[in-house]
Amino acid sequence: CGSPPPRSKAPLSEADFLGALPAVNTTCITLGVLWVLRNEPLDMVSPPGTPPDLKISQGTPR
Repeated sequence: CGSPPPRSKAPLSEADFLGALPAVNTTCITLGVLWVLRNEPLDMVSPPGTPPDLKISQGTPR
């Protein structure tokens, strides 16, 4: 999974920096899951207890 964070502020090599990053496939999977969870309410119907959409079928009210 990776090495523990450094305990002191020493110069960082490029290899150390790249070693701290997650694998590309892990990042893609995580972003995909977050995208689905974020957009889930857009795909759902109205929650219970909300009034149905009003549909005007008889013209203008008097």
